[in-house]
Amino acid sequence: MTEKSSSALHFEINQPPKPGICSITPSNGTITTKFTVICKDWADQDGIKDYSFYAWATHAEQRVILGSTISSLFELRLPVGCGNASLMNVIVQIRDQLNSMTEANLPAVSVIPTRTSIDSFIKAMKVASTMSSTDPLVELLSKNNSVLTGQVITTVSQVLNEMNTEIIRLGIQNIASIFVSPLGSREIPMSSHSWNTSTFNQYIQQLNDDASVREYLMKSMKDLTTTTWNNILLHASSLALLTHAINELTRDTSMLASSKCRDMAFTLESMARMVSSDDVKKIGNQLIQCAANVLSAVNVPLQQRGTILELDLNRSSATSNDYDDDMYLNLNLNGIFMKENEPSYERNFYHQKRTANIVVKQVAETLVAITNAFNIHLNVGQNMTVNTTSVFTSLEKTLVSSLSNKRITPFEGAQIHLPLSSNLTESDTISVRSMIQPLAVASATPGQVNTSLSTMISLSILDSHGKEISIHTDNEHPMEFFIPRDPNLIVPPMALYNATLIHDAKHQFYFHLINITQSNVNLTVSLHIEMRPRDRSRNYLMIFRFDGQPQLSTLINNIDDWSLLCSSNISDDGIHKYFINNNRTAKHRFVIVGLRELNTSEVCSNKSLTPPITDQPFNFSADYELRTFTSACYYLDSNNNWQSDGLLVGPMTDHYQTQCFSTHLSTFTSGYSNVPNPVLLSNDRFGHIQNSCPSFYVDGNIVNALNLSKS
Repeated sequence: MTEKSSSALHFEINQPPKPGICSITPSNGTITTKFTVICKDWADQDGIKDYSFYAWATHAEQRVILGSTISSLFELRLPVGCGNASLMNVIVQIRDQLNSMTEANLPAVSVIPTRTSIDSFIKAMKVASTMSSTDPLVELLSKNNSVLTGQVITTVSQVLNEMNTEIIRLGIQNIASIFVSPLGSREIPMSSHSWNTSTFNQYIQQLNDDASVREYLMKSMKDLTTTTWNNILLHASSLALLTHAINELTRDTSMLASSKCRDMAFTLESMARMVSSDDVKKIGNQLIQCAANVLSAVNVPLQQRGTILELDLNRSSATSNDYDDDMYLNLNLNGIFMKENEPSYERNFYHQKRTANIVVKQVAETLVAITNAFNIHLNVGQNMTVNTTSVFTSLEKTLVSSLSNKRITPFEGAQIHLPLSSNLTESDTISVRSMIQPLAVASATPGQVNTSLSTMISLSILDSHGKEISIHTDNEHPMEFFIPRDPNLIVPPMALYNATLIHDAKHQFYFHLINITQSNVNLTVSLHIEMRPRDRSRNYLMIFRFDGQPQLSTLINNIDDWSLLCSSNISDDGIHKYFINNNRTAKHRFVIVGLRELNTSEVCSNKSLTPPITDQPFNFSADYELRTFTSACYYLDSNNNWQSDGLLVGPMTDHYQTQCFSTHLSTFTSGYSNVPNPVLLSNDRFGHIQNSCPSFYVDGNIVNALNLSKS
């Protein structure tokens, strides 16, 4: 007997509010103009919950929130528009009580860019004792209105950010020394614009004026409270914009913004179950950008990637030497406080470092709170990603089994590759959090590593309670990271060696000394040698030895390694490249490289198992160029010092990225240093190599191999 049954379910899908109309007046203005939006005839059977207002100039995905209200009438200040007509697009989101939403596009309005409003604001701030209430921006901020303050900060910050970007585009020489490139950006081409002293001074003055504006804006919002989620989103968005130009953030601005973002992150975490996933993601997105910005900002002076701002320097000079004993001793022992340094420099560095230590802790707390809030709304197989020019971060809830051979590629040049196996149980549910920031934090112990041109990558595995899980792999299956450098770093030209002018009847090689000494012997670097022959059809034998002269003949073989530089394997740019990893260079002070040109009877093949040996003297038939640099992989230890133990630099490292291998998770960065041109050692002038301090007589001059070099 066959039985049949049936059932039916009735689903009622919530409908969004029924279309009405919205209008905006006036049709044009400036950042101080009051625009009014009126919405009529919007209806929903569940009732209208609120109206939210967004603006964007060129890309809808870059919209910024300007406020929210339960009223159908709303007043707002708009950011500057784009194009010849300076058009700004405004969108209204009408939401019902069940969070179903309809969007209404308003007619584009013209918001004219003007520096006059900013200049007037700066002059008002410079009034000796009290702020001038006649300035329209000051007057708006003095109302202590949460929504109005958020709108003003958004509009003014957008103007400042555009000006900051525009002056960089003019093409300052050595741009990497005053500007940290956004994530995923390419090299900024040099402009034909002439940067004389007067122009540069004007840039510095603008930098300091705009930094003063940002600080005043930050102080105007630090005590304001927010009562609705949309107002929290407004303040989070305005903070992300305010902190965007990290070279214009004073210590006070960074501290206040960091504290504000952390407090808002705590609020987000505590109430995340009461709001939608979309709202949590929007707010978390902005707070992560704010946290990343202030972390980069406080490290800009410490990494020597920007100008010390006048407000910071003046405040440091005005303070007494109230140094913390332990921190002062650490800085003093590492050469930061030296007799030749100005006292104001010492005080500023000390206060910058102390501020950075506080911000590092606050940012860590902010990220934990946001991660916990995100995790509440994630199921297995889901992720939340923040991908901006300020920061990339991704949080994915998944099973351990999905980590096998997993690749994360946020943008070109950056990559995380997990191995096939680890120490975790495959059926466990975990969260994977990855993060990339444009500037590495400065080491707690300064002067030992050069990470100033590197981005910073972190990878964490979290359990169901949000606690970090220790993960280990083996050396056969390590984790792989590609860590990009700032695309605007300056790669030095290659040094030309006129080898054809040297005639030596006694020796088989020309020797070059390359210094790889590290101030801390526990930190290791890789060495990269680039050789470009003027005649790319020539073949060469390269030999080298650490801490001594290599020798290779039919009677003696005293070398550490060798390589054939064959014309058949030369790169497209005509350069032979040789790589020595950091495990091999560890604890060595220098390398001496020997080069000789192969004769026509010697076969050049990378399949050769032994080097070609001859006792006959030789001459070069073509000149060549050399360039050397060191790179390194570092992880951040519990004391906020960068360490290299257990990490391996990979052969795919070049001037713009470092390939790193690790068997553990952490926060990683890379080092990079251009090694001074290799010293050509005259074969008849080798001096005695002393174990304690090796020196060489080179063309009548003593070359000391212990000149410090760091990566």
